[in-house]
Amino acid sequence: MIQFSTLLNAIKYQINNEIKDAVIKNSQFDFKEMKMRLVIEFPYVISPNALIDLNYGILNGIVKVGAAKEVEVTYEFVNQKVSNELLKDYYETVLSEVINSQIRYKALRKFNYKCDNNKVLLYLGDESEFRFVKPLLDNLQKSFNTLGLTFINLDVEISNFVPTIIDEIAVSREVSINESISKQNMYEAVVKNNEKQEKDKDKIYKPKKQSAPINGPVTKICDIPVSEYAITEYVQKNGGSQFVVCGDILKSEIVEKPTFKIFEGIINDGTDSIIIKSFIHQNNPTYGKFIEENCKVGYKIRVYGTASYDKYSRDVTIMFRDIIRIGNRQEKEYIDNEDVKRVEL
Repeated sequence: MIQFSTLLNAIKYQINNEIKDAVIKNSQFDFKEMKMRLVIEFPYVISPNALIDLNYGILNGIVKVGAAKEVEVTYEFVNQKVSNELLKDYYETVLSEVINSQIRYKALRKFNYKCDNNKVLLYLGDESEFRFVKPLLDNLQKSFNTLGLTFINLDVEISNFVPTIIDEIAVSREVSINESISKQNMYEAVVKNNEKQEKDKDKIYKPKKQSAPINGPVTKICDIPVSEYAITEYVQKNGGSQFVVCGDILKSEIVEKPTFKIFEGIINDGTDSIIIKSFIHQNNPTYGKFIEENCKVGYKIRVYGTASYDKYSRDVTIMFRDIIRIGNRQEKEYIDNEDVKRVEL
């Protein structure tokens, strides 16, 4: 079996004191798929920066030297006890990594948290936030698991001494709107070359036919690509990034510009949340009225549109073409099934 030091030398990765005691516990190579699988074991949990940097180095290094087309690495730790200080470092570092590609996770920074006994406990403002925060925390847990830190748990507890989260989600709204404006300018250039659209300006906004795309299969928000690379890859494989999503409106806002308005909202379907947008043109006041009346916080809607990665807001958004209101949000009661019940502070 290949030695750990031999592997690092082959990919020209510098060995340091934090990783020098690691060993390759198991290795496999699939010649058909040109895929390498490694199990690397550490005697104890090293720092997050060292582990994340090593992970990137191995995944990219092996492919770069042509030893494999795909690499899968599993990390194991003999001593799984993590100090509270190191646990805090891991939470902040992993969260920062996720925020770089999905800005909505920055909302988690709003909450106070406690690190103790391999557990990170976030304090929420009320039970209504549990439904929104839990999917974010579950996805963040997957990032820990990827690094072999399956023994670290992320959880929540209700506290009346913290503010709510919703306003934090749209932290980059203004720059995102500026990006949307440039897209709007391109759109208006096309409209000018199609004068027949003018006759539609006074049409009543009607429900879509059953054959319309909005009545197609609903995609869970958690299944929508979450990064620029993932969106590009999805488009290459599927020819587009159109989705139908359904969820409760957590935030709703109409921003007025000189020649048009833009609606921006955030919806949650219980698996994750996503930003949705739509332009409201001056020549279609009926549509604007429909948005104002049917896109209020607490309403449940179904939208069809194109998902794209907004480089300014650093998150995936859906620019929707069609929308249907399908009811009001049904509040779900949170049932605590734990042996040791959560206590409101």
